[in-house]
Amino acid sequence: MRLTLVVLALAVGCTAVPVEGDPAAGLRRAWEQPMLAPGATCPVSTTTATPDPDTAPVLGGGPAGPITSARVEYYAPSEGNLLKTLDWGAQKVAWAVDPTVTEPVLVRGRRIDAPGRLGFDDPVVRELLLDPVTDASPGGWRQYPSLTRVRAPGCYAYQVDLSLGSHTIVVRAVGPVV
Repeated sequence: MRLTLVVLALAVGCTAVPVEGDPAAGLRRAWEQPMLAPGATCPVSTTTATPDPDTAPVLGGGPAGPITSARVEYYAPSEGNLLKTLDWGAQKVAWAVDPTVTEPVLVRGRRIDAPGRLGFDDPVVRELLLDPVTDASPGGWRQYPSLTRVRAPGCYAYQVDLSLGSHTIVVRAVGPVV
């Protein structure tokens, strides 16, 4: 089985930090993207920006977003790979953060066309905290590698929460039921 998130670039040198406890309490906001009505078309995000020559297109048009297309193709992990959480499909996703952002960025996700969750990394966590404060890379957009984890094809939204506001990025996951 295969669930793929099309990624245009892989991040190098930085890490996404899973949220432990609640260090992002001040960032977490109400969900902006409502659930879809039954049978509604998935409103995938189409806005992209190519922020600098060293960063592939960033989806969503905000100061932080995934370096990817709006189509998530995921794969089902097998017992032979190194993932600990085998009941979630996985796809590598790099996140990019504008160099002017100097505070943490909270990334969350959920399915919006039916009940379901979107998680990150392995073992699966519900949120990522991208922390440019601990990133020592000079200049340009900072990049953070992660995994997006889903259990079924469908329409999903990432919500990116920053101190100055939030924005959502909608993607379609295609692939097997895990």
